[in-house]
Amino acid sequence: MFKKILLALLFLAFNELAFAQNQWINVKDFGALGNGVSNDTAAVNSAIASIPARGGVIYFPSGRYLLQSRINLPDKRISITGDGIGISNLEWTTSSGGILYQPTIDAAGSGADNSREFSVSNITMRTAVAGGGVAIRAVWPETSGRVTSTFNIKDVEIRGSDFTKNWSGGIELEGAKFSKIMNVSLYGRNSSYSAMSYGIRINSNGSSTEYYIDNTTVVFSNIGLEVRGGTGSGNGPEGVYVNQGAFINVGSGVIFNTTSSEPLLFVRGVHINAYSAGIHSNALQAIYSNNLIYYGDDAFGIRIFGLSQDVLVRDNIFYGVRERNTTGVVVPAGPVRVSITGNHFDGCTTGIWMQSGSSGNFAAQNVFSNCTNRLLNQGTQNIVYGWGAAAP
Repeated sequence: MFKKILLALLFLAFNELAFAQNQWINVKDFGALGNGVSNDTAAVNSAIASIPARGGVIYFPSGRYLLQSRINLPDKRISITGDGIGISNLEWTTSSGGILYQPTIDAAGSGADNSREFSVSNITMRTAVAGGGVAIRAVWPETSGRVTSTFNIKDVEIRGSDFTKNWSGGIELEGAKFSKIMNVSLYGRNSSYSAMSYGIRINSNGSSTEYYIDNTTVVFSNIGLEVRGGTGSGNGPEGVYVNQGAFINVGSGVIFNTTSSEPLLFVRGVHINAYSAGIHSNALQAIYSNNLIYYGDDAFGIRIFGLSQDVLVRDNIFYGVRERNTTGVVVPAGPVRVSITGNHFDGCTTGIWMQSGSSGNFAAQNVFSNCTNRLLNQGTQNIVYGWGAAAP
């Protein structure tokens, strides 16, 4: 698995270098002012129209660029970049804002140039309305041949122009073979966590492969990260890796719901503060480790369901309110093979719930504080050691 991750990261780094060798196009050379007063839509579209066939980099120097329509990118290798978060600011003043990248690669992968990489870096994206559309949407078609399709987003902030404004959705991806999201902050509307539907959404088709999300924060959103089956033969990516970051004041932190027979969901070092669910997943293989998970009334920290077969839950801290029907980890019926070790459950109605019909699961060396029920083992052939086996 680690060799596979290393090769994918080297592949992404190579493509970032290739982008650096592309032609740079400065939007100010096409009349954009970036003064926070003038409408820069036409100038930005002119800059995009000048991108050569081999692709290019659209550069936004320091400034505040007001835009009145969505940026629709052409079917080429494209990078959008600026001088940094809070320095290069793109602000949409209508509900049809954001950036759309939707190439039409030859489905068989037999074209002369099948490279369709897209990246965004070093900018802030704002909407000046409540419900400003999807900030970044990138959709690659399903391909059966040798097609290179990658998405990289790094050092980007997505938010409203103030905390009463919000995007409808943050980042939506479909069909990329390799995607990397690093150092990204997404903010919804602080008066309603449900106003922004999702921070990051991954829709899978037959080309979806690996997604790496690192040091990324989502605040005030109905869902922090959502992974779901998509179109064509797509039923789920091969792997989603979430390392460090936070999903704060969200309805659900992570929802993973696909029909794939091979996905891995890896969540490590993430702070989740959710009203409904910390992690809700049917990933076939999953590792949840070193996370801090807060969850609200009638809610759960991690709920495993459906296709899941091999799951590790280890070294996490779960915090709920025991008078309000909260559960740390829920294990469903069936031979799921969940190992729950080294966790700390604090203030929950039930720490670990192995539901009726569950079997072949293991729990040991967990610590429980202020829990009404430390562990409910309603299944058969589950193995429980240590404090988890004791009465509260």
